[in-house]
Amino acid sequence: MATYADLSHQFSDALQPLYEEAEIRGIFRMYAEKKWHLPAHLLYLNIHDSVDAQRQAETISDLQRLKAGEPIQYVIGVTDFYGLELVVNPSVLIPRPETEELVNLIIYENKEQQPLRILDLGTGSGAIAITLAKKLVHSHITATDFSPEALQTAQANARRHNTDITWLHDDMLHPNYSQLGTYDIIVSNPPYIPLNEKPTLHTNVREHEPGSALFVPNDDPLLFYKAIADIGRHCLCNGGRIYLETHHLFHEALGQLFTTCGYQNVRSLKDINGRNRFFSVEKNQNSKFKEQKIPHRYACGMENKVETQRAASEGDSAALRLQNGVKDANV
Repeated sequence: MATYADLSHQFSDALQPLYEEAEIRGIFRMYAEKKWHLPAHLLYLNIHDSVDAQRQAETISDLQRLKAGEPIQYVIGVTDFYGLELVVNPSVLIPRPETEELVNLIIYENKEQQPLRILDLGTGSGAIAITLAKKLVHSHITATDFSPEALQTAQANARRHNTDITWLHDDMLHPNYSQLGTYDIIVSNPPYIPLNEKPTLHTNVREHEPGSALFVPNDDPLLFYKAIADIGRHCLCNGGRIYLETHHLFHEALGQLFTTCGYQNVRSLKDINGRNRFFSVEKNQNSKFKEQKIPHRYACGMENKVETQRAASEGDSAALRLQNGVKDANV
């Protein structure tokens, strides 16, 4: 009968073509903790214990899914985010550690300002909305997504963590303003990876996570940010803030976009690894920018600037790789 050590070796042999050894060890530990309820210290204390036939058969079946490139989080059905265990499946993007940083920034800067009205655009698994509801307990959270399947997953996670959130089926590119209100904060981690960078991504992302949550047209990478800027014109209260996760190449373009649209206190913020990652702006209380119209493509003639920034980083494919369902800090 096989032991846990034998299964560990099977993971290593099966997954070496896809992952480095350190990644495989991490996948095995995650699998053991979530599927067998064996945290790392107990796993290694019992590494030579025998595994019953049913558990062994289930593990071999799951290993075939991993070998085909499916992310470990989809195979085990959950992921951890900001201390919360969330259900994930192929209808939603797997929440990344960088997004935990974004949530932490919002909590840190606004914990004394409650109650707040917060809008999460493109909620996916509900990670941002649910965490903010847990941490900013006196605030009212509204979350939207265009995918009914994603909303079902987010609602299941909300029930799992006993949070009261308003869920709306809405497409941020074509918002239904009649169902939206006025908010103090808008937050979003929208799609921002140009399609021509898709080949640089790890197969577990490229082939298994929802492309609609990842990719934007090569000729219009700011597509969703322009939509968010427009939603802010209609739905953000004066002095309200927008918080965004972003592609590191587009911060100059984003600054000009939001400045042109009348926002103030424009901030480009780095993640823990020192890479441009987050963006924050405030709605100008004295601006008449509601009368402006955002152009179809880049605002302020930003096409050439964005193309120049992208060209400057050509060849940096390792910096754009996503592994294990966890976004590389350089993306």
